[in-house]
Amino acid sequence: MKILHIIGGGDVGGAKTHVLSLLSRLKEKAEITLICLRHGDFAEDAKKLGINTRVIADKNVLTVAKKVAEMVRAEGYEIVHSHGAKANLTAAFVKRKVKVKLVSTIHSDYRLDYMDNPLKQITFGLMNAVSLRSIDYYTVVSDAMANTLIKRNFNPQAMYTVYNGIDYSDEAVQCSKEQAAEKYGIEYEKDCVYIGIAARLCAIKDVKTLLNAAATAVKKNDKLRFIIGGDGEERKSLEKLAKTLELDKYVSFIGWVSDMSSFFSLIDVHVMTSLSEGFPYALLEGAAAKKATVSTAVGGIPALIDSGVNGFLFMPGENAALAEKLVFFAENPEKTKLFGERLYEKARKCFNMEKMCESQLSLYEKILANAAMGKPQRVCICGSYGIGNSGDEAILSAIIEDIRSVTPNADITVMSRRPKITKAVQRVYAIHSFDIPRVFFRLLRSDVFVNGGGNLIQDITSTRSIIFYLFTIRLAKLCGANVIMYGCGIGPITKTRNRKLAAKVLNKSVCGIALREERAFQELSALGVTKPEISVGADPAVNLHPADEQAVDAVLIRAGLPEQKLLGISVRDWKNAEETAKSVAFAADHACEKYGFVPVFIPMHTDDVRVSESIARMMKNRAYVISEKCSVDVTIGIIGKMDYILGMRLHSLIFASSRQVPAVGIAYDVKALGFMRSIKSELCIPVEQINGEKLCQMLDTLFATRKKCDETAKETVAALQQAAHMNLNIYEKNIRK
Repeated sequence: MKILHIIGGGDVGGAKTHVLSLLSRLKEKAEITLICLRHGDFAEDAKKLGINTRVIADKNVLTVAKKVAEMVRAEGYEIVHSHGAKANLTAAFVKRKVKVKLVSTIHSDYRLDYMDNPLKQITFGLMNAVSLRSIDYYTVVSDAMANTLIKRNFNPQAMYTVYNGIDYSDEAVQCSKEQAAEKYGIEYEKDCVYIGIAARLCAIKDVKTLLNAAATAVKKNDKLRFIIGGDGEERKSLEKLAKTLELDKYVSFIGWVSDMSSFFSLIDVHVMTSLSEGFPYALLEGAAAKKATVSTAVGGIPALIDSGVNGFLFMPGENAALAEKLVFFAENPEKTKLFGERLYEKARKCFNMEKMCESQLSLYEKILANAAMGKPQRVCICGSYGIGNSGDEAILSAIIEDIRSVTPNADITVMSRRPKITKAVQRVYAIHSFDIPRVFFRLLRSDVFVNGGGNLIQDITSTRSIIFYLFTIRLAKLCGANVIMYGCGIGPITKTRNRKLAAKVLNKSVCGIALREERAFQELSALGVTKPEISVGADPAVNLHPADEQAVDAVLIRAGLPEQKLLGISVRDWKNAEETAKSVAFAADHACEKYGFVPVFIPMHTDDVRVSESIARMMKNRAYVISEKCSVDVTIGIIGKMDYILGMRLHSLIFASSRQVPAVGIAYDVKALGFMRSIKSELCIPVEQINGEKLCQMLDTLFATRKKCDETAKETVAALQQAAHMNLNIYEKNIRK
């Protein structure tokens, strides 16, 4: 694997740290060459690290591009990886001269790179924006940056997140606070709390917000002291503002910080006030020093800081919120230490040098593998997506994951009610489900159409629903796509006319059907559907994995959950809602009073929060509601943390089974009953028959048979996961036709 990196060579700060630390490791795994477009410290530092470095210092970008293209051609580089505006422009011209895959790392929002220089913004900034459209693949340093680019219509399937990482194997040598204060010419005050920021003093870092917050905070606690490290075009104006706010006693400007270890030795709390960021190294360096951190919730920063758990987040410019958090740390030294320790543990585990290098190397391997596969399979997926239902989104995630396992370079389009959200979350193209002209255009270009997951072919919600899905199936077939139904349920279909139409369309248009339960097979047989190949497997979501444990724990901590036995409850609004609510509240109180469980409501749809909160209010005992909107993998992780589940939502039962958590089901339609039977459980009550006593009896049975449940859990999960592969078999057969 031969990779050629290009960078301007005048970079400092995070971009320089990222490139040099990355290449110093990657050179051990691949043949790496770095081209700097100017002489200077960057090139010299790269050479000292043993990186094969060349300098092409020519102001004519066309001349530079010609020389780089000759290198690519002569030395056989497979990928050209650019960093920054001039490098991106060079790479764009190289692509015109030689066939090579281009990658660009976008370290920050390119629209804000020249925020302080309007002339450069309309020259270099504009050229960079145009050049980026020529790049084949993008690595971004945070998911937030990826979402920003996707909103600007960059290809979501070409977007890969590679978070920055640092080496935690050797802890930084820290000096004493007194020594650090002396180094920076500060009179150290032992009983004071030191707040610090180290940043380029420019508009985008918004240090004036810290000064305004300081003016408020010192009125509440005059033991606060503020250390501002860095230099830049705003330094004089910031010093003037500090004087205007009468902060001379409290604020020290110490200039450019070259030794971060001494800076972090001095401060107690680290602050970041940026208006925009990628994923700053200063954040990781503060975490490595175990410093409690307060930061704006921008870029990738929320990926590390779980607000209220290992630090605090606030919105840009909100100096009052910042002041409040600073006073909190000043008055709670034990929390300051605890938050610093938690931040260090998460950073060390999730944002280390090894993970950064592995992610980048994996991207290179994917790029070369995709190129070797040739023309991508074009797949269109239709389902009940983009409506805020965790179960449906889980199905979509599983289908996409399965498709990529067979055809990694698949060009996937999803029909969604909220295409912008689907693009950002799933990293695929998305169009609105009811934008028929665009749907038609996509289907004309599709090789495979996937009617994906859930009970789509049913009329219990409405006849309009079944007509729509049958229409898309028929249209896809007429457009020339192979049509498959993936991990789905069927029915109930109650109207005779709808049953006849479903049988006709499925027999005429569908190549293969992978069902998630035996009951659905019986329904298809009753309809007279015989022509497609039919297999019975399991819901594809059983193979999904939970989020990192620390991300899950952060949600539970924010919700205030005590460390006790937990009964997870998933409910939804449905017919017989009042009786269901009373029964669930009664059963939850029973579990609490008799067995000591803490009831935890886990909403899986945006509407479930309201229902959960209303039931919690009916209870005699304290219950908790996870009102925070969670991703699918975090929801799976939360369910995995429960001791038992009382589930009305189908996927609460599926996730419980996949995480080996015993469950009682409340069936609002046949699919929950079907699933519980598929795992050989009789602990499921139809919602029409529900009452508090019956629900309590089922919970009693569940609690009494825990040992038996544990003995069969692994076997049940293994069987479900193996059955889910039947979906993939149907897909594989039909992409080869």
